Amino acid sequence: MCISELTKVNTEHKRAMGKEGHGVMNENGERLANMCSTNGLVIGGTLFKHKDIHKITWNSPNNRDKNQIDHIIIDGKWRRSLLDIRAFRGADVNSDHHLVIAKLQLKLKKVPDNNKPGRKILHVNRLKEPEIKEKFVIELRNRFRVLEEIDPTEDNSIEKKWENIKEVYQNTSEKIIGFRKSSNKQWLTSDTWKAIDERAKLKEKVLSTRSSRLKEQTQKEYAEKDKEVKKRARKDKRNHLEERPEEAEKAAARSDLSIFYKITKKNYVDNPNNHLK
Repeated sequence: MCISELTKVNTEHKRAMGKEGHGVMNENGERLANMCSTNGLVIGGTLFKHKDIHKITWNSPNNRDKNQIDHIIIDGKWRRSLLDIRAFRGADVNSDHHLVIAKLQLKLKKVPDNNKPGRKILHVNRLKEPEIKEKFVIELRNRFRVLEEIDPTEDNSIEKKWENIKEVYQNTSEKIIGFRKSSNKQWLTSDTWKAIDERAKLKEKVLSTRSSRLKEQTQKEYAEKDKEVKKRARKDKRNHLEERPEEAEKAAARSDLSIFYKITKKNYVDNPNNHLK
């Protein structure tokens, strides 16, 4: 807020103020108007027509002097968003100044919703595990057998065949290998994820158990499972970091610079703490 008095009409500062000010402009008011004109600001209290009692923002202790010395200033580009400014004498505050309130109406740009779920990525690394790979092959073989038994009189176009094949691979992949649970933890094995799920269930059990004895026992089980998860995670990461240089070397040997650069950047430039010691 500024201490200054404004004239009702001021053509010199017409971009900075309107014609609805109260009182006579003094030296402080002139400084305020000059500052607003220079910086593209607008003195809001001079724009809207009100009774004098709703323009006056200060009463002297003896109640003889009454002036408009408190102002709300806004950037000129938001001038059309300003709907009203006035003083409210009824505010119950221990002050000789009145409360000044502005009404604004803003049209804000719609922000994209970044919380929408993104594209799911299949956990293809699980196919490196012999047991998972065997399950995947068996499931795929069984589904294709069913596909071969489809009535040949049905739609047998190339597009339909492609849709059926794609559906077989998608459904088999979702059932056997599933989706990645975290893009930042792609190196965790399925056994580690299983231990993480078991730890989560123990946590729920701790929170839902009412018996003090059972809660204490479950808490110990949770602590042990937590140690197991962390130990497995450290082992998985160590194995992952040992495998990546080998993959980078193979990529360099076959002149696949794109893969070589991707591995190097992801593991050693973006994550310098990944270096094995």
